[in-house]
Amino acid sequence: MESEKEKDRIITYLAEFTDSNLEREYMNQEIEKAVKYIKPIVLTLGILYFLFLIPDYFLIKSGREFDFIVLNRISFMILVVILYIRIKTAQNYYALVYWITGYEFIVFLLFLMVFYQYETPNFLIQAFGVMVILLGVFMVPNRWIYMIIVSLFISAGFFLFSLFHLKYIKISELSAAIVYTLIVIALSSISAFRTNYLKRVQYISSQELKRMVMIDPLTGIYNRFKFNEELDKWINYTKRYNSNLSLIIFDLDDFKRINDSYGHLIGDQVILDIVKLVQHTIRETDIFARWGGEEFVILLPNTHKLDAANLSERIRLAVESHLFDSVGKVTCSFGAATFSFEEDAQSLLHRADSLLYKAKKQGKNTVMY
Repeated sequence: MESEKEKDRIITYLAEFTDSNLEREYMNQEIEKAVKYIKPIVLTLGILYFLFLIPDYFLIKSGREFDFIVLNRISFMILVVILYIRIKTAQNYYALVYWITGYEFIVFLLFLMVFYQYETPNFLIQAFGVMVILLGVFMVPNRWIYMIIVSLFISAGFFLFSLFHLKYIKISELSAAIVYTLIVIALSSISAFRTNYLKRVQYISSQELKRMVMIDPLTGIYNRFKFNEELDKWINYTKRYNSNLSLIIFDLDDFKRINDSYGHLIGDQVILDIVKLVQHTIRETDIFARWGGEEFVILLPNTHKLDAANLSERIRLAVESHLFDSVGKVTCSFGAATFSFEEDAQSLLHRADSLLYKAKKQGKNTVMY
């Protein structure tokens, strides 16, 4: 696990990961999780904003001004529907950050347009409305810096607009509104920063835990648990699309002798060297895992048994021709089997393991398929 200081180094003073790819990955996941509640909130706010036509009808005397407000609220509803569809159909959730930020600016501008239509608006009531908008800005998932920019823009825009639009504002009311708005922004900013920071720390910890569950600590490749998960997934895929799936099991010949003669540290280095040789031979789509000890498995999607046998032979030759430090020559034995539709994961593993056993009995350093 990384220490708190190490985590501080990978999270900036803007509560974002220093690694842009990691930040994008995190935000994509964060917004994807938030979509479940963002969609109903967006629709609810859109409907509420539209329903304010009822008090507008009684407060605004001019028919022309009321017609403008109706158009304003209808426009907002259309924008809400567009945003709802965009969220629902989004594949890259990170891109929604820009949509959310843009819509926050638009909501505020529409708010000012309605504000302008009132002949004698109550300044404090409108200021409270701005504070509610600010709280909404900090509740919606977004980059922390964007939250700050939007909130400052809304606050400055509202107070400047009020000074020019309203004929008379009491200095005491203006001062109180500015102070309370700044308090809302400050407290919300601190809370949002802390939340963003802690969520990223939690995200790093969860990624580390996932890695510990899936990855073999010595070699850095998949472990048995993760391999079984991948095997079940690819068997389902193979059955569904009527494709080929092959499996290779191999292990080091006479590995106990290496450990006994040279020690476990040298034995571990031999395993690491073999893993590198295999990784340079297999495809990126192949699933390579440490099955246990000196035994390894390779899952080959969309691969026929002859191709699996040929790959096994290439790996066998690569290992046989490699000169290992301190040890010299090392060999491996292989069992390769192709999935049959009437069997399951365990029977496929059993067949490949049986072929490996036959390879051992036939003198080792050989491939059976």
